Amino acid sequence: MRTALTAVLGLLITASAAGACPQDDVAVAPAATPLDADAQRGLVQMREEEKLARDVYQANARRYGLPIFGHIAGSEQRHL
Repeated sequence: MRTALTAVLGLLITASAAGACPQDDVAVAPAATPLDADAQRGLVQMREEEKLARDVYQANARRYGLPIFGHIAGSEQRHL
């Protein structure tokens, strides 16, 4: 009985909170703006650093045979 009461109370609180939110407030993403040359160079440099880090960890994984280096290399790959 107590579990059912808790569930009903939770539903009522959720429903009342959802009803209190204004319906016309819709989040709109800002318009995309082009990057300036410095920002573009910075992004290219960060990508190159991620590639270098991945390559170093892959080489360490091959050299030492430790799985941690392979895991880190996989994480670096996901950054690309």
